Amino acid sequence: DPVGYVYITDLWNSRVVRCTTGATGGSSCPDFLTYPTVSDPYDVAVDTHHNVYVADWYNSHQVLKFNSLGIKQPQSWGTAGVAFPTDANHIFAPHGVAVDGSGNAYVSERYGHRWIKYNKSGSQVWTKGTAGYRYNDSEYFGDSLLGNPAVSWNTLYLPSGNARCVRIYDLDGNYQDAT
Repeated sequence: DPVGYVYITDLWNSRVVRCTTGATGGSSCPDFLTYPTVSDPYDVAVDTHHNVYVADWYNSHQVLKFNSLGIKQPQSWGTAGVAFPTDANHIFAPHGVAVDGSGNAYVSERYGHRWIKYNKSGSQVWTKGTAGYRYNDSEYFGDSLLGNPAVSWNTLYLPSGNARCVRIYDLDGNYQDAT
């Protein structure tokens, strides 16, 4: 994050740790978030205001937002404990999360087979892929979305499952290229 912390998800121990590195090369990684605040943290992202976003995937089906003190913020995406239906209010196993400089969140939905953009208020802006479709979708991203999104210089990079490529979009969701 901008302060120098490194956040690490520890899925099997239901926690997120926040590591600091000292000037002498030592490090400390105390718990930042633990169960039941998070149950299955799979990915983590930090915005420029030091807010921490956690893709809490299998039991929670949410992306949760916390401030730098670990206090849950009112913005969260998905409905706690509810995987179906995959619509604007539900996320089926959020697997990855990235945040841009404006506070928009980009979420990979592993079993719903979508990439979703939410604005900083928590409203869905767009999706890529069709909810629940694994095959024969014009924006097919693969059997399961296993990659994590990345945002850099107003460009969004989305791994594309079985297509074995990274699809490149602008932040409005317009396709640019694939690698």
